[in-house]
Amino acid sequence: MNIDFDYKRYKEYFFSLKRFIIISAAFFVFSIIYGYFSAYSSPEEAKNTLIEFEKIFASVLESSTFMQFIFIFLNNTFSLFLSIALGLVFGIAPFIYLFSNGMLLGVFVFLWQQEFALSEFLIGILPHGIIEIPLLIVSAAIGLKIGKAVIDKVFKKKGEVKPEVKIGLDFFIKVMIPLALIAAAVEAYITPLFF
Repeated sequence: MNIDFDYKRYKEYFFSLKRFIIISAAFFVFSIIYGYFSAYSSPEEAKNTLIEFEKIFASVLESSTFMQFIFIFLNNTFSLFLSIALGLVFGIAPFIYLFSNGMLLGVFVFLWQQEFALSEFLIGILPHGIIEIPLLIVSAAIGLKIGKAVIDKVFKKKGEVKPEVKIGLDFFIKVMIPLALIAAAVEAYITPLFF
């Protein structure tokens, strides 16, 4: 299989995700807004969420930059994989994945702007977020597309699930993992320069 053929195949597959990407992006934005206003209505609970988050990742934050890079890459890659693979459960997991990430981001935005300028947060998150957030949305879109294939197969007795899973995982391995590697490197080595 040559590179040109792969490029065309992945490009076609990416465009086949269009409506699922739109759904995922809209739901992610909704989740951010929900998280923000949840924090606004319960600021103490939002602060506790941040404290718990810091406790969980305290050992990672205290480790070397290289170890942080490894952790970020493995954590993000595993999360992306789960969002795709668990799409087999009727496409429910991708929504949970989007909601949890979006809500947490909304809480962080609220807490940040209480003490600092929102523009600083956006500048800080932009270097890795410009890769990481689209990956999050695309992984959910793949999971939703797989979920639709499962629903069609189970309830409508049409279509095939296996080819959808195969191309989805192939796209994940050959396109998304390299991008996740770049995003992790940026988050570990460049993002701290802003925050």
